[in-house]
Amino acid sequence: MTPEAFENIKRDLASFADDEHEMVCDERGNVIFERHGQLLSIQLREDEDGRKYVKYNGVEIPYRLFLAKELSHLDILASKILQRKYSEEQCYVDSNVMLMSIDQQKQGKAMSILYEESNNPALIGTKISFVTADAGHGKSMLLRHFQYCQAQHYLDNSTNFLFWHIDLHGRDLVRLNEAIMYELGELRMSGLYFSSILTLMRHHLIVLGIDGFDELAAEKGGETALNSLSNLVSQMRGKGVLIAASRRAFFNSQDYLRRTGILNRNIGGGCLFNEIKISNWQKEQCVEYLNKYTFDTNEYDNLLMALKSDKHPLLERPYLFTKLVHYSFEDNINPSEFINKKGHNNLENINDVIEAFIYREVDKWTQRDKETGKPYLSFEQHIRLLSEVAADMWNRQKKHNLCRKPSADINNTL
Repeated sequence: MTPEAFENIKRDLASFADDEHEMVCDERGNVIFERHGQLLSIQLREDEDGRKYVKYNGVEIPYRLFLAKELSHLDILASKILQRKYSEEQCYVDSNVMLMSIDQQKQGKAMSILYEESNNPALIGTKISFVTADAGHGKSMLLRHFQYCQAQHYLDNSTNFLFWHIDLHGRDLVRLNEAIMYELGELRMSGLYFSSILTLMRHHLIVLGIDGFDELAAEKGGETALNSLSNLVSQMRGKGVLIAASRRAFFNSQDYLRRTGILNRNIGGGCLFNEIKISNWQKEQCVEYLNKYTFDTNEYDNLLMALKSDKHPLLERPYLFTKLVHYSFEDNINPSEFINKKGHNNLENINDVIEAFIYREVDKWTQRDKETGKPYLSFEQHIRLLSEVAADMWNRQKKHNLCRKPSADINNTL
C-alpha cells in the first residue's frame, strides 16, 4: 500500500474516531482507535489489483464494506429513514424528465434517471446534478421517494449506497454542514459526525440530495450559497455525487460559466455539472394519479372536456392537479364536477383550486384568538394578505425570493 493511500485511509478512520488525534498506526497496516468508548484494532491490506481489505475480529472484509457496516451502520440509517412516514408516499407518480449533460440529452423517467446520476460518479471530479423544475412540479416528492426506495433497496442488498435527502426549506441555516448535522440529530444517529458523512460521500456510500438550494441562495445570496456548496465539494476532494434541487427560475437566472467558475475557484479537482429537468405532467401521469383515488378511468377525458386543453395548468402542473383531485375526493365528487360546478372560465378555475386550498389551510391553524377561538385571520383576510405578498414580489421582480423587508401595503394589511 502506498504511503498516500495509507494516509487517506487514516483520515477516513479518524473521521469516525472518538478522538481523531488519538489513533495509533504502524507501517504493517495495524491501526488502533477508539469508537463509542471502545478500542478497535484492525489490520489493513491491499491486494495486487489495489483492492483494500480490513481484518477485524478475525474476519477479513473489503475496506468499503467495513466503512458501511462496521463503522457507519448504514443499515440502521436506512431503517430510520424508512421509519419516517410520508403522507404522500403512496401517491407518488413518476414524471418524465430530460437529462442535460455535456455530451448528451436523454429523456426518461425521473426515478430511473436520478438513479443513474446517483449511481455513476464522474471519472474525474465530483459530479453535481441539479434537479430543476418550476415550483410545484414535485422536486421534493421525487427526492423523498427516491430516498425511501434506496433505503429499501439497501436493506435488500440490491444497492450499495444510500440517498440522503437534506431539506433546506424554511430552515434558517447558513451552511450546509449545519443542515446535515441537524438532519443527523432528527434521525437520532449517534456516532456519525460531519467528517464521517464526508468520508461516506467520498466513497460513494452516501449520495446527498440537497433540497431547496434556491431558498438557501435567496436567503443568503446566490454567491454565498454557491460558496457554501463549493466548500462542501472541496472537502469531498474530487469524489462522489451531489444532487441539488432548485426551482428552474433560479437555475436559469444564474449564468452557467459564472456558476462553474465560483465552484472551481475553490476546488482543486474540479466538478461536473448535469441538469435533470422535470417535465410537465401529461395524460399518463394524470390518469395514474386519478387511479390512486379510484376515480373512473374516463375522468381525465371529462376534465379535458371541461378545461378544453391538455396544456391547461390544472392538468400540466402536478401541484395544482393533485390538489384538484384531493379536494374533489374530500368533497365526494369527481374532479370534473368540481370544475363544472363553479362555471368559471379557464383561468378562474385555477383560482377555485387555490381558494379551496387556502380555505382548508385557514381551518388548520393551531394558533387561534384566545377570546373567539377562531383563527387570527379569516379566509378573506388570508386571501388579501397573500395577494399583497404576491404583488410585492412581482413589483420587486424577485419572483424566486420573498423580500426580507415587507412593503408598506403588507404592513398595513397585517
